Parts: sequence; structure tokens; C-alpha cells
Amino acid sequence: MYTEIVIGGLKREGAVFVPGLKLRSHVQRAEAAQEAYWERFVAGWDRLRIDQYDPSTEGERRRRYGRMLARKTVGGSYELLPLAGTAFRQSADVIPVYRGRPRDFAPIEDDTLASPVLHSIVRWDVTVVDATDGLPQEVLLGLHMIRTIVRHSERRLPAPEGRHKDGHRYVAMHLISRRRCRGATSNVYEARATDPSLSVTLTDPLDTIIVNDGRMEHEVSTLEAAGMRGSRDMLLIDFEDGYG
Repeated sequence: MYTEIVIGGLKREGAVFVPGLKLRSHVQRAEAAQEAYWERFVAGWDRLRIDQYDPSTEGERRRRYGRMLARKTVGGSYELLPLAGTAFRQSADVIPVYRGRPRDFAPIEDDTLASPVLHSIVRWDVTVVDATDGLPQEVLLGLHMIRTIVRHSERRLPAPEGRHKDGHRYVAMHLISRRRCRGATSNVYEARATDPSLSVTLTDPLDTIIVNDGRMEHEVSTLEAAGMRGSRDMLLIDFEDGYG
């Protein structure tokens, strides 16, 4: 079973790439990939708000942030409970550029938080990470919807932090779509290594990287427009122990 291969790779290597075709087959089995559901879900990226905390992007980085609680049930699966919005904070020791300040992003819309597509993606992520590392009874999930826009002749870093850890237990990175752009290769490194152990360009919907954030570091190369305007849409899911 392909999920078991992913789990084994994540245990051994600390990071794993999952082709979108494989994840889409899971979403279809969960009966959440009907075309109307998918189109409605993806349309949420057209309603993101400017990331006001990153002036280096000149307003061309858009995002929303939300949270879910994944609670383990008696049968061993997880129920997903949307949580009230709150500011996002990362330690300055992990991401110095924001100096540990809270960033109050626009919240993820209720319609997106309730999307069966989102829930099937999140459940698959939680299943993989739980089988890899044994998650607790309750897991706090941070959800980041991000769009990076590039104009003609521009070069922009989708992750302005450069090579970094995010300060979470695990991070799942899902490509939602990319249009008229090139570049944005994701590189994942063992801590202090000079060469990446995983290097891949996410090109197809739901191409995914899952990273053990306590063990690995990651970065994304520059994104360039392949026309007058290009864009790259991502869904990032952070894993934290417990809820508080």
C-alpha cells in the first residue's frame, strides 16, 4: 500500500515527497474529489489577503491562517474540529526575521475550513504522521493558505525565511496550483548538511512534501514568471502536540 511506503520513507529520511497523483487517488477514495468540491476549495486562494508582515514581497504574497484540532477517537482515527482564529507566532530563535512577534493574518473562511477536500487531505497527513511518530490524543494543526505572485522579469522567494526550520513537530506542504511560472524548487536538508537529501519542484496539484521539522531544514528557490504574471498556491499544515 502506497501510504505505508510514504510512512517508511518519512521514518528513514525525515522527509518524503508524495506525487499529487497518489494523494489525489486517496482524496477520490474519500469521496471528496468531485470536480465541484475541488473547484470550490481551490477558489479560496483567489480570496486571500495581502501578507502585511512581509514587505519584501511588495504585496505579492497573499495568505490566510486557521487552526484545527485533530482528536483521536476510540477507533484510532481522528475527528477534525475547527478552532477559533488567533494570531500566528514563531520563536525568534527559529525564525529571526519576524522577531517572535505575533502575525495576525486574515482567517481562513468557514466554507474552506468545512471543505471535504481539506478534511480528506488533513486526515491523510495526520494518518501518515501518526503512523510515523505516534501522535498524542490531541494534535493542534495550523493551516496556512499562501499565494506567491510574480510579475514579468521578477524573481521572488516563496519562503522569504531562506533555509530554515519552522519550529513545529512536522510540516506538510501541498501544492494547490501553479500558473505561468517556473522555479520554486524545494530543498530539504539534514541539519548542518550542505547538500539536500530531497530536492523536488512541485508542479502538479497536490504534489506534497512532509517534513520532520525537528530533524530537517528546508528552503524554496526563487520563483519566476513565465509570462506577464505567474502564481504559486500552497497549503501548509503545521503539527503541534496538544491544544492550549
